[in-house]
Amino acid sequence: MPFLNLKIKLEPNNLIIPSSPYQNYNIRDYITNYCRTKLKNNLDTILVTIPRGDAVLIGINPVVKSGGSLIANDTIKSNTTLFEDMTIKDNVKLIIERGKYYTITDTVTLEGTGFITGAGYLNIEQNGAVKVNSWNQSVFKGRQVNNPKIIWG
Repeated sequence: MPFLNLKIKLEPNNLIIPSSPYQNYNIRDYITNYCRTKLKNNLDTILVTIPRGDAVLIGINPVVKSGGSLIANDTIKSNTTLFEDMTIKDNVKLIIERGKYYTITDTVTLEGTGFITGAGYLNIEQNGAVKVNSWNQSVFKGRQVNNPKIIWG
């Protein structure tokens, strides 16, 4: 069966992305479950290969919410929840702003010197976990009701 190569041009003004505070976006093909990460300033086109006569359904979501790979520094500026696995790549920081909560319901893997930092709070739900690469970067600040909480990765 022959394949069709599509080049999808995104019109930034028609997407919520220009006003979004996030930098890393997960491009997911829901038919094949193929995922890749692109940065906010590089979301102009998406290349897709599909069998002729088939369809494609693509989602574009912030990595810090939908999972994927964090390939550049990003910041949590409002209370946010992660619903799928996320990998923070080497030398990349996820910063949680003061007074904000970042809730993890799945696994976050820190590669190399990838790290979660900031003046905000990390909240790990029942199925959430942080896998660390180094004990030097394995303590996180959380909060339980009105009390501080130390979280070990």
